[in-house]
Amino acid sequence: MATDNPTAQRSGKSGAAGKESPLFVKSVEKALAFITAFDGAHRKLLLSQLAERIGTDLSTAQRFAFTLEQLGLLRKNAVTKQYEIGPQLLNLGYRYLHGHELIERATPIMLHLSKTTEANINLMVPNDRDTIYIARFQSRNFINTETMIGARLPMFATAAGLAMLAAMATDEADDILSRSDFQKITSFTEIDPAIVRTRLQHVRTRGYSIVHQETSLGDISVAAAILGTGGAPIAGLSISTSTMTMSVDEAEQTFAPLVMAAASSLSNRR
Repeated sequence: MATDNPTAQRSGKSGAAGKESPLFVKSVEKALAFITAFDGAHRKLLLSQLAERIGTDLSTAQRFAFTLEQLGLLRKNAVTKQYEIGPQLLNLGYRYLHGHELIERATPIMLHLSKTTEANINLMVPNDRDTIYIARFQSRNFINTETMIGARLPMFATAAGLAMLAAMATDEADDILSRSDFQKITSFTEIDPAIVRTRLQHVRTRGYSIVHQETSLGDISVAAAILGTGGAPIAGLSISTSTMTMSVDEAEQTFAPLVMAAASSLSNRR
């Protein structure tokens, strides 16, 4: 899974090469590291803890933390002196979601799928080796509190990620897999790169992917890639249900035609 190092979480082939450019502003990277230092296990941090997680000295940490606090991106408790993420960061996320054309087009289709299937409907986009949830409709029958908009999961373990990998050029997919950290998320997660590559061949043949409890116990997900201009995948659409309500075969037979049709309708094949 993802490393605890906030800076390492964002590293990748393109990122490593780009950092050598004279256009790269390292102070912006460090400011973002102060924000990504917070997560579910580190919701509130003292200045010394922030400095330790980022790997910087207290003086530098103080300047960055003060600046981010003034911008509303961090918030400091006057009593405990602990920092936490500020509400202004949510506004930045809102700007991304509100300005995303695909979310606007996908919303009515996802709503329809949600009503007709009574399953969870997810829209995810690629982010280097990972996928990120950017929209979802949650079923009243299958509530997964661990997954919300903004959640990040490795491409090789998710149905949407596998669908997008299969739709990429082979060398691009191979590059992502070669840099992926194959660690188990659940006991069902497939972490053998050779088997994952074989699965991609099946996805290319069928036009959809299916995973069973690989990122969340009790979850079955069926997904298809949404293609952009030129045929490259720009997102993945998935339908997820519970093992308590359907078998894997039932989910595949029921959801595969629906998710492929929906993804195709959102694709731009020009």
